[in-house]
Amino acid sequence: MKHFIIAYDIFDTKRAYHVRKLVYDHALGGQKSALEVPLKKRE
Repeated sequence: MKHFIIAYDIFDTKRAYHVRKLVYDHALGGQKSALEVPLKKRE
């Protein structure tokens, strides 16, 4: 398993909400729109 930094800057509020929800479910930590996420090959 490798750790990646996921960063996003999305203007559309609805789209940003969906991305945030998806990323925060897997995130180990971070700040607002930059998070550390462990990912397996399948993900």
